[in-house]
Formats: sequence, C-alpha cells, structure tokens
Amino acid sequence: MSVRLYVGPAYGEDVDGAEWRAKIVAWDPDSGSPMPRRARIGEYLRAETGELIWLGGDPTTLPVDWIRDARVRDVAAVLRRADSRLGGSNDDDFEVSFTTIPGEEFGELAEAREESYAPTQRTSMVVGRSVSIVLRTSAPSDAQLTDAEIGAIASRHLSPAFGNPTVDVGRATSRADWVEVRAQLRPRSDITVGQFVLAGDGLSALLEAGPLGAESALALVAAGRGDLLVGQRESDWLEVKSAPYRLSEPAQAIEAAQDVARLANGQGGLLLLGYRTKTSPRGEVVTSVAPIPGSRAEIRRLRRLLDARVYPPVPGLRVAFCPLASTDGGIIAVHVPKQDPVLRPFLVHGAIVANRVEGSFFSIVARRDDDSVPVVAAQVHALLAGRLLHDPAPEQTTSRTTGLETRGPYIPTLRPGTFADPARGDDAHATLVLRAAVIRTSPAHPAVQIEPRHRKLLSAALASDGQGSWQQPGSEWQSSANAVFTRGDEERLVLSMSTTSPGLTVLADRILRFEAPLPLPDVVHHWATLLRIALATTSPAIRALARGNDTVVAAELHMEARPVGTADLRALLDLSPFGAGRDMPLQASASAWGPGWLTQGTERSVVLEALRRASLDWGFIDPDAAMRKLGWQES
Repeated sequence: MSVRLYVGPAYGEDVDGAEWRAKIVAWDPDSGSPMPRRARIGEYLRAETGELIWLGGDPTTLPVDWIRDARVRDVAAVLRRADSRLGGSNDDDFEVSFTTIPGEEFGELAEAREESYAPTQRTSMVVGRSVSIVLRTSAPSDAQLTDAEIGAIASRHLSPAFGNPTVDVGRATSRADWVEVRAQLRPRSDITVGQFVLAGDGLSALLEAGPLGAESALALVAAGRGDLLVGQRESDWLEVKSAPYRLSEPAQAIEAAQDVARLANGQGGLLLLGYRTKTSPRGEVVTSVAPIPGSRAEIRRLRRLLDARVYPPVPGLRVAFCPLASTDGGIIAVHVPKQDPVLRPFLVHGAIVANRVEGSFFSIVARRDDDSVPVVAAQVHALLAGRLLHDPAPEQTTSRTTGLETRGPYIPTLRPGTFADPARGDDAHATLVLRAAVIRTSPAHPAVQIEPRHRKLLSAALASDGQGSWQQPGSEWQSSANAVFTRGDEERLVLSMSTTSPGLTVLADRILRFEAPLPLPDVVHHWATLLRIALATTSPAIRALARGNDTVVAAELHMEARPVGTADLRALLDLSPFGAGRDMPLQASASAWGPGWLTQGTERSVVLEALRRASLDWGFIDPDAAMRKLGWQES
C-alpha cells in the first residue's frame, strides 16, 4: 500500500473568506443540509484509497484503519517532507500518535477539524533521522520489574524489525509504575503500520498484566493476543499443544482427558492448543503460534468429552475458541480452576497401556512443573485412607432447598423458577423454551449501575467461554439497570438490577426448534450450559459491577412448551428413558409450579436431571442421595 504527500485544500470548499462568510449567512439550519465549511489548505498524507490525513496538527494523529498495510518507512518519509515544508529541521525529532477507531468515525472528525478528539493508543512513533517506536504504559508495582527485566520482555516480544530497546521506569501510584520503552526501527524493515501498532499495544498489555498466571494468560488469549505468550515456558500451570485433539480417536480422547486431569490434580492451570514449542535449558518454550481454523475447533464436542471422561466432572472448567487478532484462526483454551482438595484425585476413564487403549481401565495423572508425574499405588491408598478417616461435617454447607452438600464457591438454592416470558417462543411452531435464572444480592446503592465497561466485561466473558457471536440489540431494555445480549433468534442473556431491593437477576434462555423429538441428554446439556452461563461465566463482570460484594442466592430453572396450552412435551422430547408414569404432558406455563415446587411428572423429572448435571459441574459432593429424596430416579 503506497502513501504520498498531498498539499492543497480538503474537507470543504476552496473559496475566499468573503464568499465563505456569505454562504454561512445564507445557510438555513432547519434545512437539514450541513453547515458550509471552508476547505483547510495544507499538508496531508494521502492513503492509496484516497483518504487524506491532516499533518498540521500538534500532535498529528494517524488512523490505523486507513494506512494499516502501508510500510512505516514510507509513512515516515511523507511525514518528514511535510515537516520540512512546515519549517521543521532535519535534525529535530517529532512524535505522531495512532488511533484505531473505525475509518468512518475518523473521517467525520477530520471533516469537523477535530482529529485531536480521536482516542490514541499507548504506542506512538518518533520520526527524525531514524524512526522509533515509543510505548508508554504501566506495570503493577508488586511485580517489581527492573529496567533490565522489562528490556528483556520487550526484546522478546518486539519483532526483529526493531533494535535493542531502552527502558525508563518510575513510580506512578502506590499500585502501578509507569514504563516507557523505546526501540529504533531497523532502516531496511518492511514492517507495516498495523504490525507496528500491534507490536506496541501487545507489549503494553503484557506489561500491564504483570507476571503471568493462568487467569492473566487466559485474559490475553481471550482478547485476541495469544501471540503474546511466545517466549513463555511451560510450567505447572501452562501446557500447550500444536494441534487440536482428534476426538474421534480413543487414544486422543484419553490424552485430552488426562491433560485436563493433570492440571485439576495439581494447582489448576491453562491448556492451550495452537502453539509450537522447542526444548531449551529452561524447559519447553513457546516459539510461535500455530493458529487453528475455527472449523476444526469442535469446542462443544471437546467439552462433552471432558465431562464424560474425567470423574468427577471438573467444576468451573471452561473451554473456548479464542480468535487471534493478527491472523486467521485462533487458539483453543481450556481453563482448569484450582480445585478443592476433597474432590481429588480426578480420574480418567480409560488408559493407554503398552501403546494400547484400555477402555475399562482408569488412570490418575498429575503435573509437576512442565512435566507429568505418575501417581503410584501407595499415593492412591493414602488418598483413599485419608478420605475415609477425614470427617468433612464441619466444612459442609447444605443448600436450603435440595439438601445438596457442597464445598464449592457457590451455595445456591436450586429450584424451578417462575420467570415466564410470554414474548419468548414461537407460537406458530411447536418449540421448547429453556430458561435458567440466577438471583444474586448486591449493594443497594444508587451509584451501582451497569456501565459500558461492565457490558464489555460481559461480552469478553461470553467470548472467552466459547459463547461468542453475542450481540447487544438496541432495545428499551438497555439501560443503567438492564443489559441484554442475544445470539440469533434462539438465545438471550439478560442482566437486570432491582431498583427496589439490593439484588440482581441473570436470565439465560434458549429456544429449541426441531423436527424430531430431542434426546433427553441433549436437553439436559442445553440446560446445564445455560446455568453455567448465568452463574459462572457472568460472575467476573458481576463482581466488578457489585464491587466484589455479591452473593448467589438461588439458581432457578423454567421450561415452557409453545404454543401455550396446546403443545405436548411428549412430541418434543424423547421421554422413553423415564419409563412409564413420568411421561406426562408439560403443564401450560410457569404458574404450574406450586409453592412446594415438587410438581409431579415430566417437568420435575427433567428439572432434576438438569440440576444433577449442574451440581456435578459446580462441585457438589455425591448429589444422587439428595436428588433421590426429591424424586429423582436414575434413567
């Protein structure tokens, strides 16, 4: 992409002062026509597609969207010529900023001569006899990064197009240090403006994250900057693979389950698919990204396989496909939170013995540093003996409604809900509406409102959980008390804050339309997914909204067949696993749930199946006994 210097009028009419003033006087504000504007005459950078960028500003702001593929050295040459025409000296350096707002928005600012209002990146460019990248950012004070350590990080993550960086560090606040990094662009480099800004912004994100752990690394990958993990060493919390698992092969399925179980039996961590590594004295080190096409990700299938192969199912397990910002394809991320010791060891159904797959065996695997360690018979015996001798009663908490025992982070009241929504569903066809509602407490304070940053956190959380493609529709629901996300016509997520009491509700619902009766396990899977979205996926954004002061009160379920009063659940679901006596028609609406909620028939049976599945996901201990008291029967 070529750029050149343009000198002349732009963004208005090239008229003299008297004629322009006459046009202003004659202009009718009520006509709907734009106000006459006199052209600004001077030096412009002209992009290959014709857009003009004003170079007379102080400082000059360059829109990346218009010159993304232009070479930095070509842009710098135009900037030098313009600076010389404006009276600058070849010995003087000057700095230009970058903005990444859409080109259309920058064009509107340019027509109004308000380019200075465009938000700029932390990365800028200094032009003189040479060209340098300048990055001004911050780093956590508790990281205690020295100039040399920051310089090493910069050298590792800036491309070979740059020379050795110089670093300046100072105290900004009690929690953060300000950091400035400069590096000269090599004279013959062909790096583009897009690559230039991407390199600087990526280094900024890496320094702001501080020392990487599983959560901070996942945040970078979810933000599309998985390339920033290049140079990271595999460790007790990080394992990487170059390609996705071939899930149709039993040996690969067992390997996937064992990789997750190793992390779960340790301190938790992050499994990433889509990186190449090499062996070094420091261990296995990530050397480059090997992007995985989205068509090969199979996120839902991988999640189901892990739930089926690892016992107990890993509470809080997140499986997501994270697109890369700099290339096609992305990274498959599997996040394993640190687990309660009482749930260990996590077992894997199946083992590979002498290069043979033994499906009737089970295996126990663990991880130490960047390697796997065997769990020998003596350790298994000690785990079992210790579990039998340990009295867990003082640590147990019981959910008020179900009697389920848990040591997990949530203690919800599990019950069918009353969140009927007549607007949802399609009365023209037989459909099934599934809904999960999570009720939480939060501070009752007027200042607690849903802000744009909370909506961004929710969007990022949905994307990082493999729940991408969600949109925020324009609606009367969108306000400081409500946030609505939709995915197609079938799925919706609603966050609603109470204006009268200290609480908020998260609703996740899904409409199922199908020709043949849906298998019962599929419905249970859909419901468990909705519960995970409403309860776990949205939690980081809600904690930020509630300033860390919120508690889960209840998780409710609701199911409704459409058209109301005419649809028969037996036509929508394959209820044969329930047997005779539990295949009753679905009742008309949510009002069918009585105060005791122990409604007989299909509704209750399907709800209990879904609650049992969710209880395993959340770390409840042996829920079957409590479920049987409520009428659950093993299908």
